[in-house]
Amino acid sequence: MNEKRGKPSRPRGNWQLLLINEYGRTVRINHPRRYLFVLGGTVLLLLIMALGLAGLFFHERATRQELQTSLTHVQDTVSSLMNENDALTARLAGVCENGQAPVAPASGTTPTATP
Repeated sequence: MNEKRGKPSRPRGNWQLLLINEYGRTVRINHPRRYLFVLGGTVLLLLIMALGLAGLFFHERATRQELQTSLTHVQDTVSSLMNENDALTARLAGVCENGQAPVAPASGTTPTATP
């Protein structure tokens, strides 16, 4: 009485894709599951790698942008210091021509050239 009724069980290992070509013949393509799992795993691994590389790219781009801003600030500071140096050199040259002792400017002020 414990007989199994219904459809007979089929093998679980492989499945087939049946196609009919232009001559009316059946073409069987076997797809073992392990190949599909390997393919899926490979696609997943490549996706994870692509996301990781994209994250590195955006991080490096942000770092480069910060360094560019810092470089611009330092270049402005250097330019300002060079202008101040030129003004002090001109002032020193003018004072030495007049025979007077050089006077240190008040702190925080930019010296102006005297006629």
